[in-house]
Parts: sequence; C-alpha cells; structure tokens
Amino acid sequence: METIEFQHLELCAPLYYLEASGLEPFETDEREEQVFCFELDGGEEISIEPDPRHWLGPLLFAGRRRPSAGGEPGFEIPTGHYLFAQLRGKRSREDFIYMGTEVQKDGLWERYRLENRVFLRRLFEDGLPVTQVLRPCSPPEEF
Repeated sequence: METIEFQHLELCAPLYYLEASGLEPFETDEREEQVFCFELDGGEEISIEPDPRHWLGPLLFAGRRRPSAGGEPGFEIPTGHYLFAQLRGKRSREDFIYMGTEVQKDGLWERYRLENRVFLRRLFEDGLPVTQVLRPCSPPEEF
C-alpha cells in the first residue's frame, strides 16, 4: 500500500448530501460526489492496533452531493475538526479500511479524542477518482 499523508482539517462550512438508497460504497464508478458514513465497531475504534476485519461497523448514511442546505431533508458532514487522508485512483474496501485505521493510529498517537464514526467521501478531481477518509475528532487537551 502506498504511503498516506495525514492532515488535520478544520471544516468551516458543512458539506450537504441527499440520501440515495442503493449506493454501494465500494462498488461505484459514478462521477458525482458521494459520501458514506459508517459507525465504527465497539472497541476497535479506540485501539492503536485495530483489527481491520472488525473495524468498520454498519453503514449509517449513503448520499450524493447537493449544493446547499435548502430543499429536501438530507445529511451533512458538519463543521469541525477532522483527521483527513486521501488517495487517488479507484479504491477497494480494504484500501479504505487501511486508510481509516492508519488515520486512527496517527490520531491516537497524537492524543486526539476520536468520534465513533468515519466518513468515506468519493469524488473526481482532474478526471481521476479520489477516495477520502474524514474522521471527526477533538484536539488533545493541553498538558
């Protein structure tokens, strides 16, 4: 697996999505932006060495990007602090889990308080697919 560069992302405006039933997070080839929100499995989400087979919990939301908050009810990735990583090219479930667990290890090492969910964001930049991991967190407390 290629090296993942981690970033700390302060999302200043929410990203809005409309629910889309039938979207498959790891089998899509669509060229529109999509997001999937997963709950993380009990215990593995706070482990410095999570078991990749048990890390990813149930899918909570699947949707397509919408331009604003108006209109139909939907879902948003809220403003706040995130640990973030992305890779270009078509990515599998295993790639996403690898990215997510590596982000988790980095966040725990840096003493971030990680939330029990993770976002998979799929989009296209410059004609290429991009897979992003966004893990909500709170910065570590000062000593």
